Amino acid sequence: MPDLPENSATYPAAVRQIDSGEFAVGGDTTKPPNEQLLALASRTAFLKAQVDALTAAINGLTIGEEVQAHSGTLDAIALLNLIADKFIGTNSAGTITLKSVPTISIAILQDFKTAFGGQGNTTGWLKRDLNDKQETGTSFCTLNGDSTFSLPAGSYLVWARVPGTMVDKHQCRVANTTDTIYYKGSSTDLYFSSEALS
Repeated sequence: MPDLPENSATYPAAVRQIDSGEFAVGGDTTKPPNEQLLALASRTAFLKAQVDALTAAINGLTIGEEVQAHSGTLDAIALLNLIADKFIGTNSAGTITLKSVPTISIAILQDFKTAFGGQGNTTGWLKRDLNDKQETGTSFCTLNGDSTFSLPAGSYLVWARVPGTMVDKHQCRVANTTDTIYYKGSSTDLYFSSEALS
């Protein structure tokens, strides 16, 4: 089928011949028979090709199918009766699996004193008397009785607060006595310059 130009100025408005021997009124008698119909057919073929291409592109999309699949998966999950203390997660391969709810354990180690005690200087460190332990969750921390504590191998968040009174400058540090590593706090890590505390 010829690919004729789509231009209303190229051809007259009236069709001068519908089929061989069937003439219509008007039209340009200098034009070959059926040229307008050929142009219309060409344009129709062009539009059909465009629609076919768009249809193929739309059919290639899987968004709707994926949404339906996900929706179906969520519906199935919503109807599940899960095991207590489990949640749905993925493993390292990306496979959906049941995971155990993690237990968050906290240990608070404190230095309880009945009166003021200890004197510091600008060159030494005062070891705090860790003599009280409060824990939640699974017990994991052991007080050793010498102001040190032991932890099993693992990763921990350690937060140290070392208050002092009647001091001008105050520092604190946490010592990893196993590996001889010291974690030093700021130069003004919570100190009080007044004896009266409330």
